[in-house]
Amino acid sequence: MTVLFLLLSPIAPFAQSEAVDADAGRLVLSIATEPPDLDHSTTSDQISIFVLSHVFEGLLQYGPDGQLMPAVAESWRETENGFEFVLRRDARWSDGKALTAMDFKYAWQRALSPDTASQYAFILFPIAGAKAIHEQGAPADSLGVEIVDPYTLRVVLERPCPWFPSLTAFPTFYPLREDVVNRWQGRYAADADKMIYNGPFILDRWVHGAHLRMRRNEHYWNREAIALNEIDIPYITSDPGAQYNLFKDGQIALANLDKSSLEHALSRGFEAREFKNGTLFYWLFNFRDERPTSNRALRKAIQSIFDPSILVYQVLGLPGIEPGVSLFPKTVRVAGQRLREHHPLTEPDRSLAVAKRWLEQARNELGGEIPALTLLAGDSPRATQEAEFLQYLLKRAL
Repeated sequence: MTVLFLLLSPIAPFAQSEAVDADAGRLVLSIATEPPDLDHSTTSDQISIFVLSHVFEGLLQYGPDGQLMPAVAESWRETENGFEFVLRRDARWSDGKALTAMDFKYAWQRALSPDTASQYAFILFPIAGAKAIHEQGAPADSLGVEIVDPYTLRVVLERPCPWFPSLTAFPTFYPLREDVVNRWQGRYAADADKMIYNGPFILDRWVHGAHLRMRRNEHYWNREAIALNEIDIPYITSDPGAQYNLFKDGQIALANLDKSSLEHALSRGFEAREFKNGTLFYWLFNFRDERPTSNRALRKAIQSIFDPSILVYQVLGLPGIEPGVSLFPKTVRVAGQRLREHHPLTEPDRSLAVAKRWLEQARNELGGEIPALTLLAGDSPRATQEAEFLQYLLKRAL
């Protein structure tokens, strides 16, 4: 997804200095909700990942132009059956202790454990033995990760996966300190003082539902390249209108725009920019046996009448949001080519006639009657708008 946001500019008529303090290296922002889960083994939401990406760092990272760059790993190479990563010897945790290859292996084993119930465990499945650990309870030590020495990590893959290095920038691949997780048990990551960090910042204030503050990590290996000393987030609101008002009053440095605020912002001379954040929103069916949506034909019927282009361009109508045509962001590349070009997309057959054929099959398989469906949606204005569109679409077409 591409986010359209306002950026504080010296020429903006309402800009105030407190949102961006260059002398103090301080930036003031707003986020939509309280971070639901800052345990990166289990998190799956955009807000938590926004925070985690500032306070943690993986083996590799993405640069300003989307290129893959060294992070905790200073170098990597392809081996006969996987990849080898060489870690920086100056990589440290926020308490000053050395970060080692074992911290990555432990984090990956923990995410794969069935007891952890990680929603993103599947992203580790390219590693040999990962799927068996998660789905069949195989021993954690069967994971294809070898600690050559404290600063060399060798990964054996289940099958060839040339884009595996790019996956290591994702939060599920971030390292974890076993002693810290064990110290707090089920309370790990519940508060700022129940975590430890290896990224450019540490979370030094977290008043739940009210205020977050990230401060520069003095033990970060590349701290000299970090210009900011503090990222303050004293405002938590999912209302784009409230964010826009905070921006107009100079209280925050940038604000997401919605349809209602875009025209007003541009008429006031504010600077609007696009930022591709790789976020994908989707509806997820309940696959449990007792639910009608466990029936494939019913799911195909719904898919056949839903065109994301109509939702994006006619319902939401906000510049920057694009139809979600693939689970793979445009930026993912393999063998020097965009993955979407390497594996061309196959569009589903969308039409009312096709949908009705699937619906008739679903009725037959479900015993002639399809019970009412329930949609769980967020409470933001846009989430409500999306839910009402789907409700209208199902009632009108099916």
